[in-house]
Amino acid sequence: MTGTCWSVLMRTAELLGLSMRVTLVVVAMLCGSGPVVAEELPEGAVRATFEAKFPGVTIKQLSPTEIPGWYLVETDGAALEASILYVHESGRYVFSGGLFDLASGRNLTRDYVRRKQQEVLSALDLSKVILLKPQAGAQREPALRPIVVFDDPDCPFCRKFHPEVKKIVQAGVPVAVVLYPLVRPHPDAYRKSVAIWCAEDRAAMLDHALAGQPVPSPEQPCAHPIDENLKLGHDLHVSSTPSIFLPNGTLVLGHRSAEEILGQVRPNLGLSVGQ
Repeated sequence: MTGTCWSVLMRTAELLGLSMRVTLVVVAMLCGSGPVVAEELPEGAVRATFEAKFPGVTIKQLSPTEIPGWYLVETDGAALEASILYVHESGRYVFSGGLFDLASGRNLTRDYVRRKQQEVLSALDLSKVILLKPQAGAQREPALRPIVVFDDPDCPFCRKFHPEVKKIVQAGVPVAVVLYPLVRPHPDAYRKSVAIWCAEDRAAMLDHALAGQPVPSPEQPCAHPIDENLKLGHDLHVSSTPSIFLPNGTLVLGHRSAEEILGQVRPNLGLSVGQ
């Protein structure tokens, strides 16, 4: 019976044009082994049901939503928003995608993502980043939180974006650079990240690395936060660089102009590069 269920629903999904990700989720929940229980289940039972249907998938967060009977499940996916599923308390229904409140016009999924990012970033230890500060008098709002940039010293887009970072700082906005080596595409990035951190002048060595210049290993090893940075990025689902987190928790990916970033950080102040 289970095999027939899978084949029928897979064919139906194909005719409806559903994506493979959504198809597999729905089919697994409907055609999994054992009968579907329609009665209400406590949160622990929802977690157990989900883990039984999707062995190997790690649940990072499970919480009730504003909709009675529905739970938000944050899995261990690469991108935070794409890692979110919604599961009914019966264990029978699940869907992937944005959840909208049409009455208020809110994207509830995006609200959750932003709250989660702000929660993680609010605990950021600035002693473990390279904090690029505006010159005295340039920062108009002393309490302005820094923009957080995850940088890989061997990332070509990080190198392209770094001059824009300097313009942002010159405009009066601090930037916290988190060294975040992506070792799979850039095998030497971890060593370079450690070398940058252990340098006498970290900001200068960062400039050197992101200009494509050789980065020598430190003469003496030093304590460094690179492994903690990797965990931080994992908690934020950072999978590419540069990943730019604005003070309100908004994530901006890839190379952007300083004007664009400043327009999102302080749109009401009319600041532009050079002011």
